[in-house]
Amino acid sequence: MHAAGNDQAWSPPASPGQQSTTRRRRPIDPRRAALRVLIVAAILALVGWGLDWAARIGAESFIARSIQHAEHLEIRPNVKVRGWFFLPQVVTGNYGEVDVTVLGVQDGPLRLARVSAQLYGVHVPLHDVVTLGVSAVPVDRTHETAILTYHDLDHYLAAQGRDMTVSAGPPGQVRITAHTSVFGRTVAVSADAEVKPAPGRLDIIPTSLDTGTGSLDGASQLLLGQRLTIEIPTAPLPFGQQVTAIRPGPHALTVDAAGHDVVLSRPNS
Repeated sequence: MHAAGNDQAWSPPASPGQQSTTRRRRPIDPRRAALRVLIVAAILALVGWGLDWAARIGAESFIARSIQHAEHLEIRPNVKVRGWFFLPQVVTGNYGEVDVTVLGVQDGPLRLARVSAQLYGVHVPLHDVVTLGVSAVPVDRTHETAILTYHDLDHYLAAQGRDMTVSAGPPGQVRITAHTSVFGRTVAVSADAEVKPAPGRLDIIPTSLDTGTGSLDGASQLLLGQRLTIEIPTAPLPFGQQVTAIRPGPHALTVDAAGHDVVLSRPNS
């Protein structure tokens, strides 16, 4: 006999495999997916930033060592490589702009208080940066500004045995004060002078003389003009550059210079 009301045939329960195929899949939460993407992106960004920072520090240190060795500097310069993302420059070995600051550049008794330079197109192979290997560093072009204080200039003149000082003069000029002899007698003289670039040096040339004792004859003026002319070697300027402008100021001479196709010597040679 069959039970009343049982109109459907009996069937065995579904197996676990069949249950899983009929179970609905949970929908993907877009907020969780976006959060996962952000987390992965943040991790990659931190890793990239760390690699970029390490590469920048290594390259700046290598370039600083190269400059210090090439220019025989007692103090290692401060070097800053420009550019937001640095790794492409490291991989290619081409650095678009490198800023260099050097304090106290010394060449014998002549001292420059500060030199600020921009190097454009600095070529440093990746292998040299990684291994700190021996290599020359070519630079396409350079521009620098050097500060020669009147105090340092006076020290240089004293070392040369010249009893004179240099200070600020009329606009665009300096003033020279000296004690010197003219035809057997010692005179105190001051002179306004202009500063001009010359091959391998700066020339300070008097434009007017004042001895405070009235007018001078032609021979005396010529002799004093020669005695008060000052030649300053430009050897302390880094990178073998040519002087392009000189600006006398209240406390110092500001010297602008530029260069092309400069090669820094091997840092470990």
